[in-house]
Amino acid sequence: MTLAFNLKKDKGLREDNPLQSYEIVSLWAVLDFYAEKFANICRILAEVCVIPFGDNDQKVEFSQPILEELAWLHEIAKELKLKGPVANVERLLRDLRSRSTRNSQIKRDAHGLGQSIIDEFKGQPLMALSAAQAEYYEQEGTFLGKDVINRLSSISGLIEDAGEAGNCFAFDRYTACVFHLMRVMERCVQKIGKDLGLDEEISRDKEWQKVINDIRGQLKKLYPKEKSQERIKYEAVLGHLETVKIAWRNTTMHPKVTYTEKEAKKIIDAVQAFVEDFSVL
Repeated sequence: MTLAFNLKKDKGLREDNPLQSYEIVSLWAVLDFYAEKFANICRILAEVCVIPFGDNDQKVEFSQPILEELAWLHEIAKELKLKGPVANVERLLRDLRSRSTRNSQIKRDAHGLGQSIIDEFKGQPLMALSAAQAEYYEQEGTFLGKDVINRLSSISGLIEDAGEAGNCFAFDRYTACVFHLMRVMERCVQKIGKDLGLDEEISRDKEWQKVINDIRGQLKKLYPKEKSQERIKYEAVLGHLETVKIAWRNTTMHPKVTYTEKEAKKIIDAVQAFVEDFSVL
């Protein structure tokens, strides 16, 4: 099962429409964004479950932050249509706010809520990333870095493809990672061709070497002097393009059928070096 709602890292729940059904995220994403709140709820349930009984079973008062955390859990459970946890957290909140409810009932409420959450998610996959993988997942500025992305923000789709390449690598989807890297490269190379005034649009249907030859031929026309600073800058970018071509190990811009982690990482490094130099042309 996946959890369907829109997440926002910096503000917690969105103020306008906190949980939207059109975006699908995993349980891991929920824990990633809301780990502190889930930890607090676990602590609260544990505290409630160990309430000491007095002779008269008098009620223990709970602080406002505890009520607020449980209210947050109630909102999440409702939007996710988790009927069991919704009913249980409503009961617990009602009894915590009531002056007449005994501690023994509150303890039963807390146990029931904890068990209903366990039952709801029992058997569901939980995804975790290593520290190395996490470096590529949902990074601000993607693996290319914020400065590079800011310089290339005008290129349609590039930021999205760079982000997806990083996410795919983080989740061991190496062939999909390479596919998005190919799209990053294509967008950049198309921009080079347009800036240099090439008549024919550069596309993934062209062989890598033909693309490089076309660009280099145009450079010679525009900047005939080999020591021209503009030509030198473009030649440095072409050098990285050659590296990408070798890393792809394919004569055309179409990637091969599948890629390993090592191969994908090599292409990420090559694309990163290419895009960094391209961004300052």
